[in-house]
Amino acid sequence: MAVEWWTRVNQGFSIADLLRAVAAVLDDIGFPGIELAPSPEDATGQVIGSGRADIEIRISTTDRKHSNTVSFQDFGDPDDPELGGWITVTPWRDNLSIVLSIATIIAAAKLTKSPVVDESQLLGGRQQDPEDLIEAIKQHSIEQAVPPAEKAQSLLRSFQPGLLIVGQ
Repeated sequence: MAVEWWTRVNQGFSIADLLRAVAAVLDDIGFPGIELAPSPEDATGQVIGSGRADIEIRISTTDRKHSNTVSFQDFGDPDDPELGGWITVTPWRDNLSIVLSIATIIAAAKLTKSPVVDESQLLGGRQQDPEDLIEAIKQHSIEQAVPPAEKAQSLLRSFQPGLLIVGQ
């Protein structure tokens, strides 16, 4: 199953801004202290929504075991509701990568003041306010001090079993 979430970009922000916002969302949903790194490593200075046609980066844990792909496509004038830029986030196939991807799309949506779009409605609805999504996830997060991968499995089992990758 291919899973991806996207949001409209109506203002520019740097990859460094995105990394900080993802870390804050991870902290909010019960995954504090996960260190992140972009690939390519020099991507932090790039600005999404700055007129560059396409940007694709990978955001990973620093050990590179859990990751997602963040793609930006600029389709024209961001003030035109039919055009503009879009960020798409696609996780790798493991539970912590899925949680990282959910945090990434929430962070991007918060930065752009746009809803999270989920065509497959795996997060509960086609369009969701990022703050509402954080609150929904927090209701399912566990407080226990367990490794992040175990915590991710528990969260997905409770919050959205359709996203759970069994056997990890």
